[in-house]
Amino acid sequence: NIMKLLIIGGTGFIGKNLKEYFNKQGEISVYSPTRQELNLVDDIACMDYIKSLKPDIVIHSAVQIDSLENSLKAFYNIYNTHEYFGHMIQIGSGSEYDRRCYEPRINETPFFKSIPVDTYGLTKFSIATVLENTLNKKFTNLRCFGVFGKYEDYSRRFISNNICNTIAGLPISLNRDMLFDYIWVEDFAKFTHSIFDKLPLPSVSYNFCSGNPVSLLSLAKIIKKLMNTEMKIQVKNSGMNKEYSGDPSKLFNEVGNFEFTAFEDSIKSLVEFYQNNFTTEDIKKFKEISEQQVNIIRTSSVAK
Repeated sequence: NIMKLLIIGGTGFIGKNLKEYFNKQGEISVYSPTRQELNLVDDIACMDYIKSLKPDIVIHSAVQIDSLENSLKAFYNIYNTHEYFGHMIQIGSGSEYDRRCYEPRINETPFFKSIPVDTYGLTKFSIATVLENTLNKKFTNLRCFGVFGKYEDYSRRFISNNICNTIAGLPISLNRDMLFDYIWVEDFAKFTHSIFDKLPLPSVSYNFCSGNPVSLLSLAKIIKKLMNTEMKIQVKNSGMNKEYSGDPSKLFNEVGNFEFTAFEDSIKSLVEFYQNNFTTEDIKKFKEISEQQVNIIRTSSVAK
């Protein structure tokens, strides 16, 4: 039988990559409605759509980063249709643990101990709380810490931003070094696919990360090598920011280990993507945005 997979948020960074990945797989029909095709804040429209489609699996990756209200409406409008789908995978976040009290390689135990105050963290925390407290076994929440890859916001996301910096003739830079638990977005897609036949899992929420955080400076050095640039890497502030990493052992003990792509290989793929797709017009706009950001920093420094 052909599996019906519904991706909610398919025009966003992770959703777009998931859509691309699953469209290449056999025996899966992928549905990923745009905002024009499905208004996620319209409860009746969501009920009608999913009641008609009856998807086997729903992957929920939709979030409005600056609106708790709209993000929760979109989530609840899908959640409330659970009678008409097989299982839902929620793309969660390490921000559910509250960034003010992170611990290196944090496990799932501290959830509920502190509530995030930022909009994004509170959104993900609120959704996870609902899923943790439901008696329905149709939900899995995968908490990602850092995901990178094609289609991310290259104006601000570290790896893509520095690849584009180099293409535009700008230096590779970081504000301050830190250890970060990054996952290649294609690895996320492959892992998600691999658990389809294992659902439902024994628990609701799991950290999905490598458990082996990498320093931003070491990633910068990989980019420098792959881009074959002679420009020095700029580290704007000394010392180390607080580590952002998780412990994935609970998940991998239950479903088996997963082999992550080496950073040299994943970043090489991302470099090739930008080299093939970053147009002259893109470079011009990128330089303008970079200059605006520099001017904002200069202005704020003078103001102080």
